[in-house]
Amino acid sequence: MKLSITTHRIIFALESVLVLLPITVIAFIGGSYLLLIMLGQELFSVPVKALGISVTTVIGMVGLIALWVLVVQALSQFQLLGRKTEKRIR
Repeated sequence: MKLSITTHRIIFALESVLVLLPITVIAFIGGSYLLLIMLGQELFSVPVKALGISVTTVIGMVGLIALWVLVVQALSQFQLLGRKTEKRIR
């Protein structure tokens, strides 16, 4: 069965997302936990309270950064593996 180049690219992109998703989730949970520990310390709690930034907002920002990294990684994998697939098919 011969698949088109686009189908190969989609399959490779899905594979890369499936590999990166657990890594991103673990990094997000670990990062949030470390952030909460840091915010609990005297050194970090005062400036955060002074700026009016809540812990939830900070965790949300970390989550958005993690999601952005995941999307960028998936897109780069999609392009990189797509080129390799084209060479293999030809």
